[in-house]
Amino acid sequence: MQNTPNEEAWESKFSALPFFSDEEQIKQGRELYKRYLGEYPTAVNRWCEYIDLEMKYGHNDSEVEEIFRKCLVQVPDVEIAKRYIKYINTCYDDTEREDIDDIELARFKKIQEGAYSYAIKIVGLDLNASTIYREFMEFLSKSRSNEVTKKILMHNLTRIPMNERQEMFLEYEEKLDEEEKKIEHQVFEATKSSQMRLTSYYNRIEQQKKSDHINYCTKSKSIRSKSLLLTYIETINYESMIEGQPRYDDGKYTTNGTDKQYENCPHSIQMKARQERIYYAMNKMLLTFYRYPQAWIICAQYFERRGNIELAINFLERGRAAVNCPLLKLYQSFCFMIQGNTEKALSLLDNNSELEQVFKLKIAARAYRINEFRKLFTTIQTNLKPYAFIAATEIEYFIFGRKTASLKLFQEALKRYPNNLPIIKSYYRFLNLITPSRFIPNALKTYGDYDVDQYMKNAILLKFKHLPKPKDTTQFLMSEDLMHSIGEKFDDHQISGDSSLSQFKWKPIEREVNKDIIREFIYILPPPNIYRGRKIDVVQLMDILNNLVN
Repeated sequence: MQNTPNEEAWESKFSALPFFSDEEQIKQGRELYKRYLGEYPTAVNRWCEYIDLEMKYGHNDSEVEEIFRKCLVQVPDVEIAKRYIKYINTCYDDTEREDIDDIELARFKKIQEGAYSYAIKIVGLDLNASTIYREFMEFLSKSRSNEVTKKILMHNLTRIPMNERQEMFLEYEEKLDEEEKKIEHQVFEATKSSQMRLTSYYNRIEQQKKSDHINYCTKSKSIRSKSLLLTYIETINYESMIEGQPRYDDGKYTTNGTDKQYENCPHSIQMKARQERIYYAMNKMLLTFYRYPQAWIICAQYFERRGNIELAINFLERGRAAVNCPLLKLYQSFCFMIQGNTEKALSLLDNNSELEQVFKLKIAARAYRINEFRKLFTTIQTNLKPYAFIAATEIEYFIFGRKTASLKLFQEALKRYPNNLPIIKSYYRFLNLITPSRFIPNALKTYGDYDVDQYMKNAILLKFKHLPKPKDTTQFLMSEDLMHSIGEKFDDHQISGDSSLSQFKWKPIEREVNKDIIREFIYILPPPNIYRGRKIDVVQLMDILNNLVN
């Protein structure tokens, strides 16, 4: 970290400098500024004094240019960049010069172009750099170098998120002749796809803000404010899908399915610009929607899926400080788990919350072996809620393959919560699952064709007609009695005793989904094997959600 300079001691040294009347005195002042800036390279005022010294007394244009460049590297300031461009344009001004030939004139133009390019490289992502872009385009409009115009258009169209991008392009286009317009139009068409879409997003955001009268740093209750939030999320998601996004963990990027080093990326400037646009959209979104958990989740999700788990956790921690929402805590616990910090992920969840109990069991099942899982389970078993019991039985059967353990857990749950509807229905469904000889599979549904339906009925009847009764018949009949006691009808697809398929009422089987829960959990429950930035399988996700809430 840079030390704080002793201003009084240094000021006395600078005050003792002579008036630079000869070369020795200039050299003495130059050495003092070099020593000071070597220790404190971000002291912008001393840089300006040093530049003034060289410009006034040094009489060495290349030396002044070098100081400007060193200054911009340490202090990337737009105003200093403008001063640097002005100095280069003054030194290499070719107007009203008859003493130079065409070769020298071309060299002057190249130096001026280099000054603009260097300034854009250093401060081009600053939102206040639009004046430098305009001056550069004005300069290029007087030049005949098509390669340079293509270069600046790429800079202009792919870097900073400016709403006046289209306007700037039109201003520039007016200064070109017909042939140049054709060339530049081809460049524009080749790059406009993502940029125009992004610009339309920002325009929609600005229009939405005006129509909703949303003030930054206030909790807006406008009916349409959620559509504005969705627009921000859509923008970030769109930018995140662009190929070539660098990954945090290994400094690489992916193109055409192959990994390459980020430093060697031919489009590294564009990729950095995309990241800057995403950060810009995130900041604007959080200023307005800091009390909406979705805003914090989408920001954390962006970094989590690129491997920067620490920053994702930081966003979620800040979000929990801003708004009390259990989803933020659950997602933070999920991030700790994929980071490998399972103990912290589990300690973050509260044993008094049913939702957090369920999530705690799910995380432990993913991270632990069966013995470790059961040790954790015994610590929270005395305070286990109904849905947590259901989750535990599913883990024992589906993850660890222990049918007997699942049945024991169901029996314990029925003793503790004898009239609980979710537990009774889950117990009934579980027995359906483990006694397949009594039930017709999912093929038993109408296919909209009488002959096909008849064929399926006969095939299923033939398959199940002579099978013996399963060993779990007693338990199953008990679960039927429980279903009757709570007013629920048992499964129409059951085959018991001498019943035949003719008694069945054919109807389509529809998936039952709690849509309200899905809308809240859609952000945070992708399976671990597909969480890193890949497309989520909707059916697989719905199965996970059904296991959690039904």
